[in-house]
Amino acid sequence: MPVITLLKEVSSRMSTLQHVFGYLAASALVTYITFSLISWYRLRQFKGPWLACISELWLGKAGMSGQLGELLDNVNKDYGHIARIGPNDLITDDADVIRYMSGSRGQSYARSEWYTAFALDPASYHLFSTPDPACHDRLRAQMIGGYGKKENPGFESSIDEQVISLTRLIEEKYLSAESETRRMDLGQIITYFTLDVITHLTFGNAFGFLTKDGDVYEYLASFSSTNLFTTLLSLSPSLRQLSSKQWLAFLFSPTKDAGKGFGNLTRLSKEVVQKRLASEEKSDMLGSFMRHGLTPRELQNSFILQLVAGSDTTAATLSGTLLHLITNERVMRRLRAEMDAAISSEKISRPVIQASEAKQLPYLQACIREGLRANVPLSAGFAKVVPKGGDTLAGRYVSGGTRVYHNTRGVMRNKDVFGEDVDTYRPERWLDDEIGAKEIKHGEQMRRMLKDIDLNFGYGKWG
Repeated sequence: MPVITLLKEVSSRMSTLQHVFGYLAASALVTYITFSLISWYRLRQFKGPWLACISELWLGKAGMSGQLGELLDNVNKDYGHIARIGPNDLITDDADVIRYMSGSRGQSYARSEWYTAFALDPASYHLFSTPDPACHDRLRAQMIGGYGKKENPGFESSIDEQVISLTRLIEEKYLSAESETRRMDLGQIITYFTLDVITHLTFGNAFGFLTKDGDVYEYLASFSSTNLFTTLLSLSPSLRQLSSKQWLAFLFSPTKDAGKGFGNLTRLSKEVVQKRLASEEKSDMLGSFMRHGLTPRELQNSFILQLVAGSDTTAATLSGTLLHLITNERVMRRLRAEMDAAISSEKISRPVIQASEAKQLPYLQACIREGLRANVPLSAGFAKVVPKGGDTLAGRYVSGGTRVYHNTRGVMRNKDVFGEDVDTYRPERWLDDEIGAKEIKHGEQMRRMLKDIDLNFGYGKWG
């Protein structure tokens, strides 16, 4: 009898627990559906993929696909210049809207949590990740001198040294002969080149990626393994809230004792900063940051930011442009003819052309601009928050608190600005004689093209 009584008691309690869990599950489902309907309703006038209107899942899936830029661009193509990609997220390929949100007329537009996902130190923001306008303005004022020749006189010569290292590596290791074909991963080599340029500019010495012809400190392997998580973190409010907890941030943050990857770069950045603080002043980027009062922690964050933010985007644009050139015989022939003529007339320095000389070669400049248009450094992101009370964008009301992403890839493929053949690499679109600038409307179009291409480098107060 006691056993039967016990079983009945357990059964009764299990039944009670089942009812409790059932109630909780039903409540959670009702809450989710209610909030989804509320989210859908407040932005119902904007169209987009149906799942994106009620859930973060569509944007998360896009982030994991490896084709985020193309998928987001397709949303604007299918649903209009301002379209929906999340319960509280819109995206625009309207260059005027992007300039408005980032410029002085859109002063009340703040950076969204998209930026904070790129904070390398959970306890400290850097220039790119801070949502605080005052902090951003202070850091920008302190750092801007390091990017100019006045405080960094070796800026161009540092790049020249790495160009020479790049050509030396190719000539010594990768030139094929009749008896042997040597294969080279151009994308990888360009990434090494970009990293050596950035590290040389930052603290006066290159890491030596080109010298080693390999992944120094296993930085690239580490970046590749964490890039997906960072992308998802930037796109998902739920993940961002979870990772804002200090315990989880610690799990995904590099430690000073790590032997490779970001952990090793964290250790290395601390060592470099401490060494520089104790040594004589130098005229490089880090030296400029120090002179203008960045704290040791801000110096360390800025050091790593140069690598993370600068190398991947720059390398992608460079390698993409080179790919277009080497696979387009007509363009390459015309570019080489211009270069050969400049060399013959001694208008180009040897062994490396100078920036001032390159600016005098119109077809080279057209190839560079077309490379930036066809290979956008960062295809989408930079989400801003619509101010409290809402605003009108391109004639349509948008509720306050809505995140609006930039579709830079879409801006660069606007047929009204760049012509019908936007999917073709054609440098001639940038030349006056090809556009027919004798007519005023064509001159205005050239100015619009130049204005839009500059969005690749940022715009306004957050640029």
